[in-house]
Amino acid sequence: MAAAIVERLKIGFHLSSKADSWRENLTLHFEAAEEARILVMRNGIVGNNVRRKLVFRRVSGIALSDEYAPLVFINLA
Repeated sequence: MAAAIVERLKIGFHLSSKADSWRENLTLHFEAAEEARILVMRNGIVGNNVRRKLVFRRVSGIALSDEYAPLVFINLA
C-alpha cells in the first residue's frame, strides 16, 4: 500500500531532497497530495478560537478515503 501511495503522489526521497527545511519538505508533500486531488487540511486550533489548541494526545491526524472527496487532516499543534 505504501508503494502505491508513493507512486500515486509522486513523492519520496527525490521530493525531500529539494527541500531546505523540514517545513518546506512537508509543504512539498502537501502540495503533491493536493495535485493528486486530495484535500489536505492543517490546523492546530479548535474552531476559530486561537487560544484553544488541539490536544496532540487526542488527535494527530485523520485520513478519509473516498473516491470523490479524499481528505487528510493534520494536527499542527
